[in-house]
Amino acid sequence: MAMTSCSETNKKRIFAADMWAVLNFGQPNDRYQRFLANGRPRFSRLVDSLLLYDEVIVPTQDFLSLTVLVGVLGDRAVMELLEAGTLRFLRLVGSLSYVGNGGGIQDLEQSASDPLSFCRPVDQMVEWALRGLENYSNIDSRLPDLVCGAATEVHVRAVKEDVRHETYMDILKSPSLRARFALRGNLDINRLGGLDPNEVRIYGGLDEEWKNDEIGVVLALAATNLELRLAQHAGCMDSSTVSPVGLLLKAKAERSAKARAESRDFAVLREVAGIPDLGEAVLQGKIAVGYLLKLSRSRSGEEFRRWFHEHCREDPLAAAREYAKLLRGESQIKSLPVRVLRYIVTTALGLIPGVGIVAGPAAAALDSFFLERWVRDSSPKFFIERLSQMK
Repeated sequence: MAMTSCSETNKKRIFAADMWAVLNFGQPNDRYQRFLANGRPRFSRLVDSLLLYDEVIVPTQDFLSLTVLVGVLGDRAVMELLEAGTLRFLRLVGSLSYVGNGGGIQDLEQSASDPLSFCRPVDQMVEWALRGLENYSNIDSRLPDLVCGAATEVHVRAVKEDVRHETYMDILKSPSLRARFALRGNLDINRLGGLDPNEVRIYGGLDEEWKNDEIGVVLALAATNLELRLAQHAGCMDSSTVSPVGLLLKAKAERSAKARAESRDFAVLREVAGIPDLGEAVLQGKIAVGYLLKLSRSRSGEEFRRWFHEHCREDPLAAAREYAKLLRGESQIKSLPVRVLRYIVTTALGLIPGVGIVAGPAAAALDSFFLERWVRDSSPKFFIERLSQMK
């Protein structure tokens, strides 16, 4: 099923590219350890995203991102996220590369004559990713099927030409990049210096040392454009990034998808409302992912997401202003519209055969408990209060 079907168009999604353990030519365990060494802020953003979005889309090539998630959060937490439909994977089959001898940006993917291990079918890659964990024998046997059911594939060859064209246009339209490339004698973007004719280089992500030469710049730009293309494919309204070209990503994302710095706005709201660092609490084992998931999927959680994306995404102060409005509206249960609602409900009870006799004694309880609880539980303010009470 496509992620952007008509029944799902109203869902709020984020493309969590900072959770992408990007493929490189090194040892998988080294990549895993480097991700963990730099990953604490990424997991904090992931936890925030569970509250702000209906779905979190994690890109991957060989499902090492699954290894990281299960290794840090545990298989039970990951299964809960998958079962709720909150966590999904976008599997990129292959990798973008820069090929010497005039090849320029090309796709690196499985072929019949030379299969690449990271291009194997999803079920095989999921099994490979989980077997890398020390506690593999204790992992719930249902997890692989849940992951496969939550994964959508995109072949790199299907997006290569778009990414290649956009990347070259970014360079040609940039006076500073054009001047830099020309200064080094690199007038043909497909024939940049630094690679022998039979050599290939790929972009290995934030956790690998980035070589800041012309080919490195091209690959970083290509990674940025690839992220945007995949986020668009997944129907995501926002994205995080693993590309060092942060400013370009921000400008292009705002231009193409009207994305905002939602993590910045939520940070302001957290400060104003006294919400603790929930990501850090999860990592320290003080709050269970399942509890946050249940809270996020409550009626007040759904109302919070709708309220946040409608009112708190314009600038850092918008969240503070809108939260102040919520506080001012705290007494809405005593307002005329709600009194009218009380009258309608209690009167309707009296019209139901067999209920009218007891409607009088029951009306007070309904008035003071049911309606106030209904309004409270569907309020984004109530959701924020529950978050702020977590210590």
